[in-house]
Amino acid sequence: MLPKIMPNLFIVGAAKAGTTSLYKYLSQHPGVYMSRIKEPNFFSQARSRRQVVWDESRYYALFKGARDYSIVGEASPSYLWDKNSPHRIKEANPKARIIILLREPIERAFSHYLMDVRAGIQRKSFADALAEDYALRSKEWGVSHLYVELGLYYEQIARYLDVFSSSQILILYFEELKNDTKKVLKKVFTFLDVSLLPLEDIDFQTKHNTFSLPRGKIIGGLLSISSLVNPAMKLLPQWSKNIINTIIYREASKPELEKSAKEFLYNIYVKEITNLRAILNNPLLWSDTYE
Repeated sequence: MLPKIMPNLFIVGAAKAGTTSLYKYLSQHPGVYMSRIKEPNFFSQARSRRQVVWDESRYYALFKGARDYSIVGEASPSYLWDKNSPHRIKEANPKARIIILLREPIERAFSHYLMDVRAGIQRKSFADALAEDYALRSKEWGVSHLYVELGLYYEQIARYLDVFSSSQILILYFEELKNDTKKVLKKVFTFLDVSLLPLEDIDFQTKHNTFSLPRGKIIGGLLSISSLVNPAMKLLPQWSKNIINTIIYREASKPELEKSAKEFLYNIYVKEITNLRAILNNPLLWSDTYE
């Protein structure tokens, strides 16, 4: 029996900060093997209906075709939030490389909310959804939406810096990935010690996770039963997903970010930004927002 292949690259989050786009870009590199299921969540305790891979044999099966690749990876945003994930990843592969993507936290929270609206599992206004979710006692991935908490980056990053060498961690910004994708990918490829040559062959035109709404209340209701929809969709090839998404969703304009919700989040994040700036030892891309 051939030895198991353990990933050596983990894109650990943050949620709604570009992990899907980076996963898709890396999947097109000839020297990188990314798991067919983007978010196995194997190293977290996520109580999420999206968690597809529960046992070790199924997890390693995701990488059975990766024997000839120097970089083998997956992308599970729950790993940044889960307190035990850094230790579990380190135990499985002490030489693992970690990529963390950050996004301006108010925009991250709003994008997260819009994702849930699109999925049919959120019908409240953003302000009401924030207040209700923030008041929940349970802060587990898959139990609470964690609209606010997932943007509290300081402690989440600190856990990885405590467990891994800083040379094993690459911190990126969603805003830079969106506005200067090629520059960020060059930085990623250098971090991974893979060739820079395939940049011109990567599809930068396809947009990932754009905003849309279900075509009608019945479809929206079915989508809200995510325990049925999400696992099935994850197992389909991309061309099938594209067709299904065209049938299920319609293009829509994003709602405005309510002023009250923005102020609520600002008052929570302003101190967080100060702490984050200190631990990263450099100016944040969106520091001016919190001056």
